[in-house]
Amino acid sequence: MHKRILMPREAAVSPAFERFVPQTPGTVTPALRAFARMVLGGAEPTGMTHVPCRPRKDGAVNECVVAADAQVREYGGAAVHGWAIWEHPKVLLEAEFHAVWRDRQHRLLDVVGRGTDTRSRILFVPDPIRRYQGTPVDTVRHPLVADPRMDELLRASEEIYEMWNGGDRATQVAVDFSPAERARLSRLHITKSRCIAALVVAYGRR
Repeated sequence: MHKRILMPREAAVSPAFERFVPQTPGTVTPALRAFARMVLGGAEPTGMTHVPCRPRKDGAVNECVVAADAQVREYGGAAVHGWAIWEHPKVLLEAEFHAVWRDRQHRLLDVVGRGTDTRSRILFVPDPIRRYQGTPVDTVRHPLVADPRMDELLRASEEIYEMWNGGDRATQVAVDFSPAERARLSRLHITKSRCIAALVVAYGRR
């Protein structure tokens, strides 16, 4: 589901990139349910719940489908496809296509590793229709503020996704970027960092 992600050096050292990561919503609010309903194409987000994180020790970072399928092979149960819901409070909601594991007792666990991200739970909503088909699915973003910096953030996010997944790259696990593309990706990541930092400072801390 996830490609080997390039983390440009310039973006990696940006304080904004480190400080302003999306959060797991603490409470399932009517606004979050409305967002989930939109992501599901109008279907009710039944089963929307917090899921504990128990990463597999042998799993590749961010490879949620691989990790869930490995759990099924070893312990039974089933993989459940849906969406992880993230938020920058008062600024932005995001839905990331995701897979978790359902054990034989029908309990859900998020078994994917996230590197240095050690959060204890995610907010997850199962998708009654969509399944992973071997190509990436773009994150759904819902802005909560009207601001030119939000527009810039959304454009940068869309361009990054297209650079990773446009054309034949949709089925490639690792993408060989040209030097010019690497430089462009670096600038786009910096733009995202700058915009989200400014937006969180301006709106998220009110």
